Amino acid sequence: MIFQAPCNRVFTLGYAAWLGSQAACAAASHGLNNGDGVYQPCYYDCGGEPFVGKIWDKELYVDAAVLKIEQRGTQASPHVEICGFNPTPTSVDGYFTDAELKSYVGGSIYSMYRIGFVTGCRGGIAQVYAYEPYTYDGQPYCLLVLQSTDQWQPTEQGDSGSPLFQIKSVYTLGNMWSIKMAGILTKVRYVDNQPAYIEFRSVDCVNRFYGVAFRYGS
Repeated sequence: MIFQAPCNRVFTLGYAAWLGSQAACAAASHGLNNGDGVYQPCYYDCGGEPFVGKIWDKELYVDAAVLKIEQRGTQASPHVEICGFNPTPTSVDGYFTDAELKSYVGGSIYSMYRIGFVTGCRGGIAQVYAYEPYTYDGQPYCLLVLQSTDQWQPTEQGDSGSPLFQIKSVYTLGNMWSIKMAGILTKVRYVDNQPAYIEFRSVDCVNRFYGVAFRYGS
């Protein structure tokens, strides 16, 4: 997830949130410490990696961290043009709730993608293997597991924190795109003699754990 760079640390941003009235962002937490300065990856020639802000709080158990945004020009929505969707989405349907993700276990969610800094846009059909917002001892876990297929691979170091989202066409005045967030990439789990599984942390559970509110936009 972390890129060591002269400017400090660069990582894939997850999704935008409000921490009270403070603009914030959620991302995977491994490799980070509270107070670390963070820089956003450039997908285009933007003349260097722009400063985003500092890690406010992290929790290894849910593998998620909250970043306080100090540079308000930070991109808050996924770069969906990398997936071939233009123009950039101007609307959002919020995020998948616990109940929705539970209802998809054993089934598929169409038009789901993730955008990693290293491997770019991957996905199409998400085959949902499991969703467990809590462990057996009642502690937050927020784990969403997708079965890995060719359309979701490869994943590489530096992709952790990738936003997982569904994108749909909105037919109003021409083609417009609407996003619905699902979670952030945390790891790939390999199982002997079985397909690999991709693990995410869900938006609904992470928001509830940290007391942040979902937001969208710059």
